[in-house]
Amino acid sequence: MKILCLNTAFSMATICLENNGKKVLKTLDANAKSSEKVLPEIENILVLENLKIADIDFVAVVVGPGSFTGIRIGVALVKGFMCCFPNLKVVAINSLDLMAFEFAKTQNKKEFFCIQNALSGRFFVAKFDNLGKPISENLLTNEVPKGVLVGLETEKLEMANHYVFLTPENLLEFANAKIKSQNFVDLNNLTPIYLRLSQAEENLLKKDIKC
Repeated sequence: MKILCLNTAFSMATICLENNGKKVLKTLDANAKSSEKVLPEIENILVLENLKIADIDFVAVVVGPGSFTGIRIGVALVKGFMCCFPNLKVVAINSLDLMAFEFAKTQNKKEFFCIQNALSGRFFVAKFDNLGKPISENLLTNEVPKGVLVGLETEKLEMANHYVFLTPENLLEFANAKIKSQNFVDLNNLTPIYLRLSQAEENLLKKDIKC
């Protein structure tokens, strides 16, 4: 079984390949340049393993919430793969769910919130049970919830009680669980989770309102 995993939702991009049990795990500083760095790195990994995209059985991609541009790039890449290889099976991963998966593996809390910086004093938030299963919808809010707050190590939100770093190992493990449950999406249903407009769209909207 050959699995390719991709997370471009944040400044640190993650690429994982599992090739019949052998794992290749890469984390790179995309720094808003995922379009320049991620695809060449995928190609490098495949060459090292003597593989092509056509050889891949499953692809997992993080669809957000997170960086508007990063999410768009990751989803567009995978959609391109799906167009070229219709038999490719794809799972979509929610980044808040992935944070909860990482946190629940090492902590024993009744319930907790995963929180991300959505900029302009707003946050992406979702609530989870002690097993890391979602018990609320993903929200865009400017109100910090009360309770155990789990943030990203790379964001260092001051209100967070705990931090997680989204490791390649756990991305691959989470992807394997979704593949095992056959939680696949087709081309039409592989969509980004934005929750908010891009900064450019918000700035344009503010400009129109002032006019």
